[in-house]
Amino acid sequence: MRNWNRREFTRNGLMLTLFTPFMSLLEPKLARAQARPGNAKYLLIIVSNGTEPGAWNPAGSSPGSITFSDMTQPLSAIRNDVILANRFDSQGSAGNHGSIGAITGNGQYSMQTLSLDEWVSRDLRSRGILTQVPSVHLGGVSGQSGVRFVNNALQVPTFSLTQAFSSIFDGAAPPPPPPPTGGGEAPAPTGPSPAETRLLRRQSILDAVTGDIRQLQTSLGGFEKQKLELHIESIRQLEQRIEQQLAQATGTVTEAPPGQPAPTFIQPVSCNQPGNLPGGLQPIENSATHLSMAITAFSCDITRVALVEFGHHQSCPVNIPGANGDWHNDFMHAQGSPRTRLIATEQWMCDRLVDAVGQLKATQAPDGQGTLFDQTYVLWAREMGDAVVHAGNDMPFVITGRAGGYLRNGNGYINGGGAAHLQVLASAAEAMGATDLSSIGGPGKSAGDRTPFGGLRA
Repeated sequence: MRNWNRREFTRNGLMLTLFTPFMSLLEPKLARAQARPGNAKYLLIIVSNGTEPGAWNPAGSSPGSITFSDMTQPLSAIRNDVILANRFDSQGSAGNHGSIGAITGNGQYSMQTLSLDEWVSRDLRSRGILTQVPSVHLGGVSGQSGVRFVNNALQVPTFSLTQAFSSIFDGAAPPPPPPPTGGGEAPAPTGPSPAETRLLRRQSILDAVTGDIRQLQTSLGGFEKQKLELHIESIRQLEQRIEQQLAQATGTVTEAPPGQPAPTFIQPVSCNQPGNLPGGLQPIENSATHLSMAITAFSCDITRVALVEFGHHQSCPVNIPGANGDWHNDFMHAQGSPRTRLIATEQWMCDRLVDAVGQLKATQAPDGQGTLFDQTYVLWAREMGDAVVHAGNDMPFVITGRAGGYLRNGNGYINGGGAAHLQVLASAAEAMGATDLSSIGGPGKSAGDRTPFGGLRA
């Protein structure tokens, strides 16, 4: 063994310090975990207002046992099914009003920055998995933008229950027909079905609207033209959705592009669609009904990705036992410790997650392989981490569902230790079968930030 003198030892030590950040490039397989796609079929994302991390923190918990705080105590009813995680850093992307990083993992405005629901929906389509509805975005506060990010802008969720029902279930598989009476087989129906007729009418209307907009486009310039282009992109996505639904309804299967998997049209199955939709609900109760509707959409196999929002970062009226006022302005800022109204609201939210888990467990999966809970990855995220001081360096998450065997056992706590919260989002994408995570999070993110967080895997 060679003996180094003091000068050589100092020089080599300095060189090691300088080049350590780049050593992983010499062996990429050691630099980041390889994608190990999971078998989850459904992704349910719940997003609510930020919280007070100190009051939410499950102090005394360990990877194998959760000690619930007052805020999260109702989750003890499903202790063995949940994972609590915090101390994940949004890296400045989710620390203030209107931040875009909650479920994108990135604060950079770009056409390549997509929220998790949209990213997973596109990934499914790229792998030839085509559902009647690519994804749903529901709840929130009427007319206010949510956290879904696509086309370089935050999107407004569907607040109206009747509009959501129509968008999701129109054209869905009807209930099985009754057996024929009077002997013999019933004659086969002729002509387009009612679902096909509705879709064709919508397609005709869109064609007319698109033509008018193209004429208008030639007379605009600058910022107004940019806004119109975003609107055209939204119409284009709606056209693609209708074409996809028509292909399913008529049995038309197009050839896959070279090098792409053949499309698999997921035919909706008969299911118990929601009825007697309530009216006049306060926003958070409205979102709870949307949450149940999203799970029903899973049970019909109409969609495999759902984002349901509760509250809004600016203002959301709440009137429940123990909490009456504005979720953000009153509960976060006007009332100091112990923030009893915030705690009551968080407990109410926990109860809604318990209800959702119960519905998932009680519903058979469309393919008959277990329940929806067995096949679903459920992620409860926040629009910002610390809503009291407006910071995003401590993002809390609740994760549940068996996710096709992807997730580790419940009754566990994970301390992210300052890791990028994008890693939690990447885990959900990987659980849904994604193999190429190089674009998740949008531009400027490192390979490490895009790496699924290992502590969540079974």
